[in-house]
Parts: sequence; structure tokens; C-alpha cells
Amino acid sequence: MGTCPSFPNLSAKLFITMPMQSVLKPDDTFEMLIDQTVVSKGSLLEDMVPPVNPPREIEDPSEKKPDDWDERPKIPDPNAVKPDDWESGALGKYRTQTILKIFTRSR
Repeated sequence: MGTCPSFPNLSAKLFITMPMQSVLKPDDTFEMLIDQTVVSKGSLLEDMVPPVNPPREIEDPSEKKPDDWDERPKIPDPNAVKPDDWESGALGKYRTQTILKIFTRSR
């Protein structure tokens, strides 16, 4: 008779027919029970592979910015030109009036 790879001390037949239960707790810990006996327990964040909640970004100590990296928040485009019909106001006169009409009608 074979054994279960996760629990080598249990025979495969017993493992299949025994009641199993997973208990997840609010403190991010878990318990695995077979036939109401705890066979495994630990933290969901530290003891699971892969982790249930992996880090947002994996730190790479060898990572660095290139020497010619530009730190400016906006980089001007020398080829950019405004369209001929560009409105100098934030929304333009027509758009501002239209938005005001919409907001006054909804009240």
C-alpha cells in the first residue's frame, strides 16, 4: 500500500478515507487536521510556499538606475506643437458653459 507524499506516516488508503479539515484564523494562521488531529499548522504569510500574500515587489540588491537616468518629473518634447484649434483656457469658454448648464440642471 502506498503513502501520501505530504504525510508519509499515513497510508494512501487511510488518507483518502479520513475526514480532512483546514482552519484559517483571523491572525493569518492555519491548521490542517486529519481525523480531528492537527497534522500541520503555521502562518499563511510565512510558512506557505508560495506565500498566500507575496511581497508587492521583490527587492533586487543589484538593481540600479542607468547613469544617464533623467530625474525630471516632466521631460519637454522639442517636437511637440499645439494644434491650431487649441483653446488657451483650461476647458475653453464653450466647454465651461456646457459643464455649468449640466451641473445647474441636476440640482
